Amino acid sequence: MTTLTRSLHLLSLLAAAAGLAVTEPPAPRPAATSNATPTKQPVLLELFTSEGCSSCPPADELLEKLAKASTNQRPVIALAFHVDYWDRLGWKDPFASPEFTARQERYSKALNGRGLYTPQLVVGGSADAVGSDSRAIGALIDEQTKASATKSDIELTIVEPKPAPNPQQASKDAPPAPKPAALEHIIAKLLLKDLPKDAAINIVLTQSDITTNVPRGENAGRSLKHSHVVRQLLTTTPSKDATAQGDLTLPAGVARSSLRVVAFAQDARSLKVLAAREVELPAATATLAAPPPEPAKKP
Repeated sequence: MTTLTRSLHLLSLLAAAAGLAVTEPPAPRPAATSNATPTKQPVLLELFTSEGCSSCPPADELLEKLAKASTNQRPVIALAFHVDYWDRLGWKDPFASPEFTARQERYSKALNGRGLYTPQLVVGGSADAVGSDSRAIGALIDEQTKASATKSDIELTIVEPKPAPNPQQASKDAPPAPKPAALEHIIAKLLLKDLPKDAAINIVLTQSDITTNVPRGENAGRSLKHSHVVRQLLTTTPSKDATAQGDLTLPAGVARSSLRVVAFAQDARSLKVLAAREVELPAATATLAAPPPEPAKKP
């Protein structure tokens, strides 16, 4: 049991003894930041995949293995972009987006012009291989790890906005009124170091620990597992003070522990990745809330 876990457990016991409830705090949660900088620049892996493609599950599994094998000496960051051009063949991928297909089209023009295919894995924005070819992908990762002498870097911090006050709360003495459910937002703040002024800055929200039962299409009857699935992609440019930020919406009903934020910079023309960072979302903290008022006694 960690110190934080012990503290929260003790807090819960004290709350129960005092007749109080443990609820989510009304104040901003602690920020998460990319302090643990690898000794080398991480190699960004972008897998273009689909639940409608029978050749893609092995590539999805390989991407997860590569991410788990990441070390400070051979760091990688994994992203899985689900494309939508398989959707018309029997199964509509719930994570697919035409935006991700357009991204793959840009790589097709920049790298080889062979057209679109899945599974395709783009390494560092500058080379690609079939997404299930572990030998070819491993060689590309090794090649780019050895060549990662760039001084470019990104410092990534996650900030959570303070929740707005509940307008339905009549007074501080009245019991809390039910608040309509709202989507959570986080702000990714970036400090950019030694990057070109015209660099493309990408901010990505990913989700792991996903299982989909596919009833139709090429993978009919299969239970597919996914990790590092891109749920939101924002693209911007650096400001004059070498910073950037993006507002990300957390998907409803998804555990925070399965979400991560990735920020990476690319050359605007060649699409080569110049720097990349990844952070986990900060865990929700607990606070004491006053118990509901006792009913008024009859005279």
